[in-house]
Amino acid sequence: MPIGRTDVKPRLRYDLGALLVNAAALTATLLVVALGGAQRRWGPTAAFFSIGTVAALGAEAIHHLKQTRARRQAAAEVPRDVRLDKPLWLSLDEPLACIDFGCPLAGVAAALGFAGVGVGILLTVCALMVLLVSVGVFMSADDVTFEHDGLRVHLRAASFVVPWRSIAAVEQETPRQRKLTNLELVETASAVASVQPDTPRNRRRVYLATYDGDHHGGKLTLLGWTGGLDAPVLARAIRAAIGQPPARAN
Repeated sequence: MPIGRTDVKPRLRYDLGALLVNAAALTATLLVVALGGAQRRWGPTAAFFSIGTVAALGAEAIHHLKQTRARRQAAAEVPRDVRLDKPLWLSLDEPLACIDFGCPLAGVAAALGFAGVGVGILLTVCALMVLLVSVGVFMSADDVTFEHDGLRVHLRAASFVVPWRSIAAVEQETPRQRKLTNLELVETASAVASVQPDTPRNRRRVYLATYDGDHHGGKLTLLGWTGGLDAPVLARAIRAAIGQPPARAN
C-alpha cells in the first residue's frame, strides 16, 4: 500500500518557547545565587526551573524525532494484517508540555518566597496530567490493523472492525497543532457488531466512539500518531484502502 510523501508543516513552536523561558529563568536564578542570593529562596526556584528546562528539552527532542519518523514513513508502505502499535514515547510530549508550563509558575512563586505554593502548583499540574493521560488511554484508540475487510481499531482490552465499505470519506483537521483523522461512516452497526470481546459494555464503547449526533451514519476520530503513523500517512493509507484518491496538498 504505497503512501507517498507526508505533510509535515511548520507549527507554533510552543516547545521551543517553553525551553527558552525555562532556560533563561534558570540562568538568571543561578546568576542570582552566584551573586549571593539566599539559598532558602533561590534554591527551590532554581530546582523548579531546572525541572522545566529538562521537560522542555524532552518535548523538543520528541518533536524532532516525530519529524524524522514522519519523513521515514513517507515512502514506506503500511503493512497488512499486522497490529500497528503506538510507541509510548510518541505520547510523552503533551505530559512534558504540562510540566514545562507549570514549572515557571512554580518558580515565580518560589522566587517570591512561597516555595510551598510552587510545590502545590506543580503537584496540581502533574495530577491534571495523570488524569488526562488516564482518560486518553481508556477512551482513545492507539493501535490499528489494516485487515482485508476493514480497519481494526484496538481500544483498551477490546477491538472492533470498521469495514472499508462503511467509510465514506477521510478528512483531517489540526486543532491546536494536534492532527486528527476523521472517518465519515455510512453506518455503524457493522462496527458495533464486530467488537471483541463481545460484551454489552464494549458494544457501548464502540457505539460512543462512532456516534455522530443525529446523523444517520457515524464518525470515528483517530488521534495523531494512531498506530504509530503520522496522521497524513494514516489518512492516505485509509484512502488507498477504500479506493479514494489522496487529498490535494495545501
